[in-house]
Amino acid sequence: MTRWQPTWGRLGAGTGALFLVILAFLAGRVRGGHDPALHTQPVAAPVVTQSDPSVQPSEPAPLTTRPS
Repeated sequence: MTRWQPTWGRLGAGTGALFLVILAFLAGRVRGGHDPALHTQPVAAPVVTQSDPSVQPSEPAPLTTRPS
C-alpha cells in the first residue's frame, strides 16, 4: 500500500474551505448581534418623553425669503 501524500492543490482547497467556514461563522455572529467589537459599548435605551397637556406649543415663525 502507498501512503497518502497531500498535494498543493488539496492543501490549498482545504485551507480555502476552512477559511470560508470560519468566515461564515463570524458573519453569522455579527448578523445575530454578537459583534465582539461592539460588546464593550452599552446598549442605549430609547428615550421616552411625555408632553404636558396643559402647555400649548407655540407657533413657529413663518419662513420667508425677505428680511423683516
